[in-house]
Amino acid sequence: MSTKVNNATLQNNSDNKNESSTPIGGPLNKLIGKQAAQFEEFGKRLQESHKEYESELKNFDDENYRKKIDTQANLINSLRARIEELENDTLEKDQHIKKLRQEIVDFPLSNNSKDSFLKDYEDMMEHSNWNNLSLNSSNNNNATLNSRVQEIDTLYGRSVKLRQYKFLKSSYSINELIEYTKTDNFNSLNKKSKRYINFHVKNMLLQEFQKPIVILSQDLDEYIKRDILPRLPDGHGDYMMCEDDSDWFDTLSDIHQSRVRKLNGTGN
Repeated sequence: MSTKVNNATLQNNSDNKNESSTPIGGPLNKLIGKQAAQFEEFGKRLQESHKEYESELKNFDDENYRKKIDTQANLINSLRARIEELENDTLEKDQHIKKLRQEIVDFPLSNNSKDSFLKDYEDMMEHSNWNNLSLNSSNNNNATLNSRVQEIDTLYGRSVKLRQYKFLKSSYSINELIEYTKTDNFNSLNKKSKRYINFHVKNMLLQEFQKPIVILSQDLDEYIKRDILPRLPDGHGDYMMCEDDSDWFDTLSDIHQSRVRKLNGTGN
């Protein structure tokens, strides 16, 4: 009996010892492990989200870049088409001009048909592009001058360039151009056309001062109006008297002083 009691006591002590050796923090470790797993999963999802964001950002930049390239390509293609259109239009007009010139060369000119020829020529000029042909008669020159200028003014409008009126210097005299600037036809032109024609007129007048001896082709008022020469002061009839008036002469710009001296023959 005593032996059984002792055995039971030993068994109880052994069970108590095993129970006391069980870790107290077992549930806490499980909770920590669970939270660690959750954090790890959250970290993975965060990395995936970051990768998706980077991918979307890259795709967005690529899309904008492609759109920009497509826009520029469309613009270039549009400009190329416009250039080709202008080239074809120019070629067609050049061919029309050549045809008109050939018709003029082949047209029979005689004393009896002269008036008819001039009328047909003016009609052709109204429907053709500008060219370098002009008639010897001053009256016909004035008519063709206006026809050519009006055609350029209508064709180019405000886009007209100085070079479009380059033919004026070689085809018409300074007198013809100045007379034309006094007409209603000239006043009806757009501002740029009038400015370019006046530019050529002034340039032709300025060329007179490039010669060793200056001989004015127009009245003084024409040079004064175009600011080529200064206005004469009251009481003076010519520039020779004015050059001696230092109070007036010293107020002139260097270029005006130089032209006055050149006109008077007192300077180079």
